[in-house]
Amino acid sequence: MYRVKAISTKYKNRVYRSRLEARWAVMFDLLHWNFEYEPFDLMGWTPDFVIYGDQNVLVEIKPSEMVDKNVVDKITKAGENRNIIVLTESNIDN
Repeated sequence: MYRVKAISTKYKNRVYRSRLEARWAVMFDLLHWNFEYEPFDLMGWTPDFVIYGDQNVLVEIKPSEMVDKNVVDKITKAGENRNIIVLTESNIDN
């Protein structure tokens, strides 16, 4: 079980729920991708990001310790056949 408390982090005048999410926002900016943080709610799941493009992609950011079958099933059900990516990272300070 993942026991490290998320640390809110500010980047470009937006507060992200965790350092991990803020780091990904930095990466998306470096790649010049058009994205939005926590864009909408889908049946109890709010994607961390949507990356806009020819085909929009919903992105969930999680420490690898927090990804299991239940999490994937919840995201898959809520995503309703949308393009979804779950990005994980191990051994982080959050």
